[in-house]
Amino acid sequence: MMINCNPIGICSWNFKISGRNDIAYVSFDGAGESGSIDVQGRFFTINKKGFISPVWNLADGSRSIATATKDSFMTRSFSVISNSHVVKLTAATPQRR
Repeated sequence: MMINCNPIGICSWNFKISGRNDIAYVSFDGAGESGSIDVQGRFFTINKKGFISPVWNLADGSRSIATATKDSFMTRSFSVISNSHVVKLTAATPQRR
């Protein structure tokens, strides 16, 4: 399934995510590495494991529901693991955000 992730504004690091039916909003904090996801009024938190770590955690309250790891330093792809399922997220083009 193809999802679209578009910046909310021209200089924004916050995004609107759309697919078949669901719409979500991703908001990042000032440092840009942690934040939250709003999926139709349900909020999830995104936390980075450390300053230089390539690992993020997605939580629903105090419960961890997924872990994402950047595949390598120079790529724009991530491997997301949840309940032993692995999904690879890759940017459509190498230049655009």
